[in-house]
Amino acid sequence: MSALAEAVLDWLWRTTFATAIEALAVGGALLVFGLLLYCLERRAFAVMSQAFGEKATVVATGWIGTTVHELSHALMCLVFRHKITEISLFSPDTESGVLGYVRHAWDKGSLYQNLGLFFIGIAPLMIGSALLVGLGYALAPGFGDVVETAAGMPGPASGAGVGAYLSWLTGLAREAAGTLFAPGQFRRWQLWAFLYVSVSVASHLSPSPADLRGSWLGLGIIASLLLAVNGALVALGAAPLDYFYGSGRYLGIGAGLMALAVLLSATAFLVSWAVSAVWHVLRGKGMLWPV
Repeated sequence: MSALAEAVLDWLWRTTFATAIEALAVGGALLVFGLLLYCLERRAFAVMSQAFGEKATVVATGWIGTTVHELSHALMCLVFRHKITEISLFSPDTESGVLGYVRHAWDKGSLYQNLGLFFIGIAPLMIGSALLVGLGYALAPGFGDVVETAAGMPGPASGAGVGAYLSWLTGLAREAAGTLFAPGQFRRWQLWAFLYVSVSVASHLSPSPADLRGSWLGLGIIASLLLAVNGALVALGAAPLDYFYGSGRYLGIGAGLMALAVLLSATAFLVSWAVSAVWHVLRGKGMLWPV
């Protein structure tokens, strides 16, 4: 094999390997957190529907949750210069299952606007999660310390093992529960407002199948740009993963806050199940299990 062929193969291997590691780290985290939030959302909606009926559940949670969901799409449309042609923040249709929508148009020849399709599609996941964390910060005294703990998640460059991550997650869950449900909190209207809004937002948090279908083109562009940047760095003699690990603090902050959003969503699910189970029993329909 010629020296040129060996150099090309080495460049290709290093570029592909770095891109795969970065994609697995970031994409895998988004996938895991997204699936957890989706499962919690589906179960919360299911138990509330069993207890109170689907229509009542949609109305009780959707006027906040769906509004946040659609406004998230609309905000990202504005960020990526898409034209919003029609918007409905909350207009439930029992036949189609559509609760609201944002219709938008964009320049198919614009790289930036096509890239935005990914962020527009997953906007409810990002903005809804940020809202859950923000609500805790605003309504629960001491929640700022929980946010700091979440932001202190070990980054990819720390070399932390599975045990360290589990220990961090356990500590985060314990601190969040202790802050939200500290003695005296149940006498504060802010806690009940937080729980109601959290249940509403968490019940409509995940992107719909239509949202995800629309995001594939943007995801493909992100992958292509990442591959191109890594290829250029390798060609210049740099190590792409050094830059990636160097951003570990920021990656840790993002992942930590997403983990906190999952914990808050789990709390919202447990609250919705407890209320639904009590109502189910009072109506003489027996125990309502969370799974």
